[in-house]
Amino acid sequence: MRKFNFILIVLIAGVFSFFACNNQAAQEEIVVGQTNLANESEALVNFLEKSGDYINSAESPSLIDANDVSENGKKYLVLDIRINEDYVAGHIDGAINTPANEVLQYLELTESAAAYEKVVIACYSGQNASYITSVLRMLGYGNVYALKFGMSSWNKATASHWLENISNKFVAQLEQNGNPKNAKSALPQLNTESANAYDVLYKQAFKVLDEGLNPAKIKAEEVFADPSKYYIINYWPLEQYAVGHIPGAVQYQPKKTLATSRDLTTLPSDKPIVVYCYTGQNAAFVTAFLRVLGYDAKVLLYGANFFMNGKMKSDPILGNAFSVEKINNFPLTEGEEPSKMVVKAGLASQKADEPKAGVPVKKKKEVSEAGGC
Repeated sequence: MRKFNFILIVLIAGVFSFFACNNQAAQEEIVVGQTNLANESEALVNFLEKSGDYINSAESPSLIDANDVSENGKKYLVLDIRINEDYVAGHIDGAINTPANEVLQYLELTESAAAYEKVVIACYSGQNASYITSVLRMLGYGNVYALKFGMSSWNKATASHWLENISNKFVAQLEQNGNPKNAKSALPQLNTESANAYDVLYKQAFKVLDEGLNPAKIKAEEVFADPSKYYIINYWPLEQYAVGHIPGAVQYQPKKTLATSRDLTTLPSDKPIVVYCYTGQNAAFVTAFLRVLGYDAKVLLYGANFFMNGKMKSDPILGNAFSVEKINNFPLTEGEEPSKMVVKAGLASQKADEPKAGVPVKKKKEVSEAGGC
């Protein structure tokens, strides 16, 4: 990322941080002339917990179903973060192709999220979009959602990422016994040289988004090869955890335990943390949260579906098994540019493919693939 862009965005954040976070806590944190914080980690966690405690709230994970997008898409801003080649081959009509590490800049400098009823982030499987959505939610973008199962839920032609990554290959290695949490310890130390907690949050969020998901993801093969190398979080209810989990995994109750008053500080700051759930989407929200706090956290790709999909389908206690029934047959649009009319701030905006002076218009082609479910 260019240094100029970073400076520009930080300046914008400093001026508009209250509006971005949209709460009184953010306003109280900003004090003109304040020196750098003595303990950035504690300040950041306290700020997040006082500002809605998103990761432990009912809003997390913020996923949106493909049916909702199909029915109400004209009121939504859809950002497709897949590589351009795949976007061109087929995307949701009206979706804008945006590099994953530039979504924040796009919402700050190009399109206002507040102008739309919802902002939808679409990726291949839902995991990268969940990761980005988590960071944006922490920054105060309360109308941003990740497309559940990504484009794999939209059409069979875009479902290969999920269809090729479900298996039952490690089900024989699961264990049923419980594993204790670590003793409580200090939070990771941050050093962003910030004068207020929102500044710390913004700089950490920018860093996490700029580096992308690659350093924050891990495959099941790596974890099962030597589980002792990681502190493994099973992000399921206790009843499901008892059915079978990765050897050494420790159960953390979703939406409740990752707070300083509960078990957040039982996480190690000196060992890689692997977070897994059923699909990898909820875990991606948690992983982004932990990386913003400074933990070396990684999301297990495709969650339990990658290694125990068959068991999830057959055991009534478990849920969220991916199958072809999750795939819809919604139309895909080919080409470089979005074309639908978008309802923005209560008014219909100009169609994206309406001729503009001196700008050639590319013809759009509707594609409706057979199959889907």
